[in-house]
Amino acid sequence: MLGVGNSFDRLVPPFQTRHSRLWQMHLLGSVSKDVVVSFTLHGVHQMNVKIGLSLISLVFAPALVSAAETPYQHPTLAIPYAWQKPTMDGVINDAEWQGAFSQRALRSLKGQIATRQTRFWMMWDEENIYIAMRSPLRKGERPIQQHRDPSSDSEQIFDDSYEIWLSADQVDTLTGQLDCSAKFLSNVSGAHYDTINQPNVGNERVSSYETGWKPKNRINEKNEWEMELVIPRASLGTTPGPFRDGQQVRTLIARNYKRPWSQDNFEGSSSFSVTDTHSLVILSKTAPALHLLSVGDADKGEVGLRLSAQGQSNMPVAWKFQSPDVTKEGKAQVA
Repeated sequence: MLGVGNSFDRLVPPFQTRHSRLWQMHLLGSVSKDVVVSFTLHGVHQMNVKIGLSLISLVFAPALVSAAETPYQHPTLAIPYAWQKPTMDGVINDAEWQGAFSQRALRSLKGQIATRQTRFWMMWDEENIYIAMRSPLRKGERPIQQHRDPSSDSEQIFDDSYEIWLSADQVDTLTGQLDCSAKFLSNVSGAHYDTINQPNVGNERVSSYETGWKPKNRINEKNEWEMELVIPRASLGTTPGPFRDGQQVRTLIARNYKRPWSQDNFEGSSSFSVTDTHSLVILSKTAPALHLLSVGDADKGEVGLRLSAQGQSNMPVAWKFQSPDVTKEGKAQVA
């Protein structure tokens, strides 16, 4: 069981480099005898998580070589087990989600650090995936929500919305199509658009498919849109069985803004329907809870890093940033 008694919160101060794509950042730390965490960020960015003998890479940078030389780049990450399940009422309690993986590191479709950032959390158990979102709004801003009826599909792409794609080796129960993905867009009213994507035949089923997902939303006192969502395994279609330790699934998570229009996503994908660009997620009962809280300031053109983690023991951490014109390094310690 993952403990949360030991943690660290490390801030690498922002700085500028002329080579915005050609840089790396590394953080290395030992959580316990058999758990080692390492992070490598490539030009916004790559993270590696080494757990025992398995190496899990989180990559959200465009490839530095041609498409002919490499497959699609995609994040790979470990999602912790929900040992303590949060209350899913739309009110995000940070303490309830401290055992989850979270990130505040969205990119635009052009591969740049997104100007507006949203934080997403994720964890799992045998029958559910748990997701939360906190999206700050500008002073006086209210989300666009032309559609407010949650009882049927509506064109959520024209509203301020979030978007989730989830693939868990499911079969479309109605048609028998293999390797399907659940796709879900929803706004602050809970109005939604959901489909089951069938990539093997280039099709998606809309009107005859309904996830039944029931997101809980609110605008909090800081004018932030908060959302909590339970994704039941049974809603995805026919799956091989309960979610299990070590299972691999694919996810894409995005925040769709309307003023101005932007589809910012963690994966850095510009083609959401291409599953190979989605995050490769390993469901883990032993992974530490990692929180990637910042990767820089898009307005200032600065690169920076704020990373927090929850572990079971003291964790010495060393970090190093390298680019052709800047080298920075330092050490931190879990308290």
